[in-house]
Amino acid sequence: MRGSAQLGYAQVELAGGIALSSAGSTSSVQDIGPTFGLGDRRDSPYVRTTAAVGDVTLTAAAFALRETGTGTLATSFGGLVAGTSVATDFELASLQLTAAYGFDLGPVTIAPGAALDVFALDIRVSADPQNREEVDDVVAVPLPFLRAVVPFGAWRATAELGWLDAHDLTGADGRFVDGSVMVEWQLNESFHFVTGWRHFAVDASGDSGDDRVAVDLDVRGWFVGGGVVF
Repeated sequence: MRGSAQLGYAQVELAGGIALSSAGSTSSVQDIGPTFGLGDRRDSPYVRTTAAVGDVTLTAAAFALRETGTGTLATSFGGLVAGTSVATDFELASLQLTAAYGFDLGPVTIAPGAALDVFALDIRVSADPQNREEVDDVVAVPLPFLRAVVPFGAWRATAELGWLDAHDLTGADGRFVDGSVMVEWQLNESFHFVTGWRHFAVDASGDSGDDRVAVDLDVRGWFVGGGVVF
């Protein structure tokens, strides 16, 4: 078995919209910028590990994002009515697990497989301490997955993509896309550096307790780090 462990720094940006309505009703998705005061670039830790067993490569990658902001509701958000001034606390943690089987095709290794994206989302929208709405959910989404790797000397370029158009999956309907590109530099037998870009998009709706949540979010950003090879 061979593998690596990486630790790094990421700058992550959030875009899109969120809606919250009571069960049986609908509410328009509201832009996170003017409505909730979100969307600035934020620092985030970045962790990635890989382990190769024969032709199968297992990976785990994680990051976390927290952002606060203020804005004014354009439409109702749960029990908060349109025109209400709100303060928002947004937290997102992401863990991606993948397993892929590699095939050498000349200078390129193609590895189809499967990914499991786990999202922990906590959104607190408050008009005052006694008048607030909260969405606190953990969603695990299985995705078909494909990786392409091109080595060149001490360098290696990797592109990864997971995509799913889901209907009634884990209580959610929607589309999930998770992609990344990265370049690794093998400094010596024990250490390497990595830099890259990751982008995932979620356009989905589902139940959260007695409420209905709809999200149309894009999370994207670059990362840089290094680690050990074992």
